[in-house]
Amino acid sequence: MYFWFLENCRQSNRFCQFQVEKTIQKEPGSVYILGELIHNQQASNKLKTWGIKTIDNLKKIKNKRGMVILRAHGEPPPTYQKLKDLHLKFVDTTCPNVIKIQKLAKKLSNEGFFVVVCGKKDHPEPKATLGYIKKGLIIDSTEDAEKISPKKRINPQIRTILPV
Repeated sequence: MYFWFLENCRQSNRFCQFQVEKTIQKEPGSVYILGELIHNQQASNKLKTWGIKTIDNLKKIKNKRGMVILRAHGEPPPTYQKLKDLHLKFVDTTCPNVIKIQKLAKKLSNEGFFVVVCGKKDHPEPKATLGYIKKGLIIDSTEDAEKISPKKRINPQIRTILPV
């Protein structure tokens, strides 16, 4: 069975911008973005002018204070736990389509499927999705796909922004 979800990038961009602007208005102090918010250089430049710091690790937050914005690509469950453990406030701008894929991947994993996430191995979206499953892997080539045992109960998942 195949599942196909496509992201409407304009919708994601508008949602992220709205969430970021709302956060800046109501949160005094430092605002951080964990990773690149979206793949949009203009948006990234605008965030810098607003004084928002992009970080790649929660340990880089000084004094463990401030607001963290989570990117549209999603984050794996351990990130949410770490935010809670550090008592950091956050705004989640994960794209609704990414959330659907994460929930579906988790459900199928709990049903015993080996979940195959199709996408670039170094991209945050498939890495985040992989965090929701018990058994699975990210593939980005036919060579990777050929290595999967045909005996496994498999369910392929396709990234929301994987080009066709």
